[in-house]
Amino acid sequence: MNTLSFKLSLFYTYSLCLVMCFPLYGQTPISYGDCITGSIDIPTETERYTLDVEAGEHFIIRMTPEGSVDPRVEIYNSVGTLITTEWSFGETRIDYEVTANDELTILASDNDGDDTGQYTICIERTFCPTGTT
Repeated sequence: MNTLSFKLSLFYTYSLCLVMCFPLYGQTPISYGDCITGSIDIPTETERYTLDVEAGEHFIIRMTPEGSVDPRVEIYNSVGTLITTEWSFGETRIDYEVTANDELTILASDNDGDDTGQYTICIERTFCPTGTT
């Protein structure tokens, strides 16, 4: 079990926000051409997907809600840096051009963390680098 300990001074106010640690466990691999139906059963739940990419690829990812979920998609690189994020009251769409070979982590959640429901997340490669299929 990992623990976090720190000392607080009485003269300063601190905020601590823990979002995620990489690598994450319980991720679902997703590939180009896949459409996966997921479910946010607890309002603050975040579903995690991984995608192997190559430099020069371009893809579109769509998260379409069924119900009251305000879909939010976040894309992180393999060291945990946020690359891009988008949300909407309907279908959320991200167009992304890959700059380096990597394993991306894609997070799917409700934007406000207060709704539940099903969604579909689809990924489509729209451009392949030279020499790939």
